[in-house]
Amino acid sequence: MSQKERQRYPLLQMVISGKITLKETGNLMGVPYRQAMKKKLKMQGAKGLVHGNRGRPSPKAFSREHTERILDLSLNKYSTFNDTHFPEKIR
Repeated sequence: MSQKERQRYPLLQMVISGKITLKETGNLMGVPYRQAMKKKLKMQGAKGLVHGNRGRPSPKAFSREHTERILDLSLNKYSTFNDTHFPEKIR
């Protein structure tokens, strides 16, 4: 859980207990009240505040083999090329 998510937890607990409104909490967190995640906190507890994609690889990431091939070309065959020239050459 990130520091930002840890800071949101007590604010949302105060909303659930009725001490402050969801709109006030949204203002304190710097997000619209609809993004304050009160429902997720009630259903899942503190785990509901963590982003659902955390720990998953990016769908846009290159495969390991592709990345290794690019690094191999960069370090060996095209080692004299700079960062701008190298991508132009391998395209």
